[in-house]
Amino acid sequence: MNKIAIALSAALSLGAAASASAQTATLDFTGEIVAGTCAVDVGSGGTINLLPVTPAALASDGAAGSQRVKLSLKAGTGTGDACDKNTAILTAAKAGLTANGNVDNTHTATADAPKSNVVVQILNVDDSNKVVNLQTESIQTAITGAPRAGEINLEARYVVEGGAAATGGLYTGRLVFNVANR
Repeated sequence: MNKIAIALSAALSLGAAASASAQTATLDFTGEIVAGTCAVDVGSGGTINLLPVTPAALASDGAAGSQRVKLSLKAGTGTGDACDKNTAILTAAKAGLTANGNVDNTHTATADAPKSNVVVQILNVDDSNKVVNLQTESIQTAITGAPRAGEINLEARYVVEGGAAATGGLYTGRLVFNVANR
């Protein structure tokens, strides 16, 4: 019986020592549980075809301002849930973004299909064509009317990022939005 008591006592003291030494860091979690949902229709099956642009045009313009493609995202009119709150907030998932908040080029280069060194920048037309840093900013629209809906007008354009000259090649990128309705 004493052997069991000694073994149990040793196990308990080791467990206490382990738990005392394991408390060297604290993780705090924050979040929000949002009851309101809101479907967003991106149109065109979600695929946006940007117009071809030459490296020379990017070099002279820096942002190929004449090569903008308009995007209209409609909140509350998609095939999913309607918006039941007053504001739809779109926040970009960080995967696939550059440090400057642009949509990175994820094309896998081959000998026949080189990768261009351009990225896609998003501008908020509803906010005076303001450049949106997708790493740090969200995009919002008011939800009004019946049915309760809103619209976000954006533009996409190629930009050269990182100081290198534009090169010819292919571009592939993906922008994923998380949608909250508050």
